[in-house]
Amino acid sequence: VVNHFTDLFIRRPVLALVVSLVILIVGELTWCAASLYAVRARQHSSAFVMAAMQMLCAGAFLIVTAVFRGEFAHFEVAAVTARSLFAMGYLATIGSIIGFSAYLWLLRNVEPTRVATYAYVNPIVAVFLGWLIGGEELAPELLGGSGLVVLGIALIVTFRSKTPARAAITPGEGCAIATSTPIL
Repeated sequence: VVNHFTDLFIRRPVLALVVSLVILIVGELTWCAASLYAVRARQHSSAFVMAAMQMLCAGAFLIVTAVFRGEFAHFEVAAVTARSLFAMGYLATIGSIIGFSAYLWLLRNVEPTRVATYAYVNPIVAVFLGWLIGGEELAPELLGGSGLVVLGIALIVTFRSKTPARAAITPGEGCAIATSTPIL
C-alpha cells in the first residue's frame, strides 16, 4: 500500500522506494511507541471500541488511496468467488476484529515483551492455516525457521523480564477512582 501510495506522488522509482521505506520505518516506530503508551495510559474505552476506531480510520485511508489509484475501475463483481468472500470474511473477523481486540487487551494485561511475540506467532499461524485450508506446501526451511521462532518465543515467555510486574489492586484497597465504564 505504501509503495503504491508513493507512486501517486513520486515518479522516480528510487526516490519512491526510499520514501516508502522511511514511511514503513516511521510506521513501525509509531506502532511501538503507541503500544508502549497504551500499556500505561488510562483508557476508558473497551479494547473492541479502540480496535474498531483504528480499523475504521485505516479503512477510510485505504479507500481514499484506492480511489486515487483508480482501483475501483478494475474491480469486477462477477470475478468475486465464494472462496474469496470467505477469505475476506475470515480476515475481517478473526484476523482483524478479534485478533486486534485481543492484542489491545493483552497490552493492558501482559508485559509488552510478551505481547510483542504476536509479530512472530501470526506468520506461523498464517502459514499453518495456508497448509491446512489452502493446500499450500510446507518447505523444510519454513518448518525449521518456524521451529526457531517458536523456540525464541518459548524463551521470552519462560524467562521473566527484569521489570517488576504491576501490583494488583483489589476493589476498596486504596483505589479512589470510580467509573461506570468497564475497563479491560
